[in-house]
Amino acid sequence: MRQLLGVVLVLQGKSEPEKSLRLILYISLAALLGTCSAQPPILDQVLDLGELRVVTRDSPTAYVDSPDGPSGPEYDLAKAFADHLGVDLVIETVQSVSEVLPRLIEGNAHMAAAGLSTMPSRREYVSFGHPYDMVDMHLVYKLGTG
Repeated sequence: MRQLLGVVLVLQGKSEPEKSLRLILYISLAALLGTCSAQPPILDQVLDLGELRVVTRDSPTAYVDSPDGPSGPEYDLAKAFADHLGVDLVIETVQSVSEVLPRLIEGNAHMAAAGLSTMPSRREYVSFGHPYDMVDMHLVYKLGTG
C-alpha cells in the first residue's frame, strides 16, 4: 500500500534541494495567502507576530532537538520557510501524530510539519500541500508468529 506524505502547507524535496525549496516556498506562500476567515490571513498573522508557529512530532523523521541543536527534515523546511519570510521559527513538539492536527485546529500553530499522510478524514479539517514523498508501507513480523 502506498500513502502520500505531506506537510500541512509546507513540503519537502529530496532531489535538487534549492529548486525543490523554491517550489516549496512558493506553494506554501500561496497556501497561506489563500486562507479566508474572519481573522486576518495566516500569512498576515505570521508577519504581524514576527514568528511562524509550527507543530511537529518528536521523531528522527521529523524533528529532533539534539545537543547540537534542532534538526530533522521537517525542521529544516520549516526553518527555511521562516527565514524566507523573515520571521522567527517557534517549534512545538508532540509525541505522536495523533496530537499534531488537534494542536493546529485549536489555533496553537500556524502550520504542521510532521510527515503527515494526506488521508481524506484529515482533509476535512486542514489543507495539505502537494505530496513530497511516496512511502511503501510494509508489515514486518517474525516468521512463525502469525
